[in-house]
Amino acid sequence: MISVFDGRYRDLTNFTSDEYLHINSCGISYMRYTEKPRTTKFYRPDGRVDYHFLLVTSGSLIAEIDGKEYHLKVGDGLFYRPNDTQCYTVSVDENQPYEEHLYVHFCGTVADEVLKKAGFEHSAAIFNTTGEVKRIFEALIRCYRRGDEMTAIGNLLRLIALLSPRTKSHQNIGARLILAEAEFISSHYSEEIDLNACAERCGFSRSRFTHLFTEILGVSPYRYQQKFRLEQACELLCSSTLPISEVAESVGFEDALYFSRLFKKRFGVTPSEYRSGKK
Repeated sequence: MISVFDGRYRDLTNFTSDEYLHINSCGISYMRYTEKPRTTKFYRPDGRVDYHFLLVTSGSLIAEIDGKEYHLKVGDGLFYRPNDTQCYTVSVDENQPYEEHLYVHFCGTVADEVLKKAGFEHSAAIFNTTGEVKRIFEALIRCYRRGDEMTAIGNLLRLIALLSPRTKSHQNIGARLILAEAEFISSHYSEEIDLNACAERCGFSRSRFTHLFTEILGVSPYRYQQKFRLEQACELLCSSTLPISEVAESVGFEDALYFSRLFKKRFGVTPSEYRSGKK
């Protein structure tokens, strides 16, 4: 049994957006074998007006790009640019009873620039991705479904970075994810860390994220943030006349006395002494 998904008539999310990045749709597509073999052909002769990533997570898929046929297995994927013909087929039978792939369609004013910078200048098949790619793809879909658009877009950017043809090696993907998250923590140093959210953005479990973060940076996420907060406090003490309590609050410490104790332990002097010594 062969069915055709013709995008010319059935794509309901095929549009552009004036947002910097916008996810039109994403989700999980699957097909299960019941009594008879089934085949579905996804066909968009004129492509879509947005971008399209797809990752095979179960079974296999056959795609045609520029007249060439590609056989994709679990861990492989597809990337389509706007207006490029899309044609790929999935099948299930007794030997392959289940097929599943993840997908995301997106657009935006900076999408083309970001993708070209990452090396996605042509529609292409993508082979041998890592487990992090699947975890981040799944995190993207979860965030989108619960309405957390900003985190979903963050995961989309991580996905693009991980799949980038210009990535020289995938061996240090975990390290790059952790370092990117360290930058996020640094730029949000006055906010309390949500380890579950950090882990989800990286595509790791909470325990795995904490372990890798500590291994790569030498301190736990909380200690890393604490160190950064205290360094920011030093700058405020030197560049402003804010009371010590307001300096503490500005860098994320609600208790000024606790801040002062940590500060002295870190630098050997109290905040007031530090300020006086710098004048």
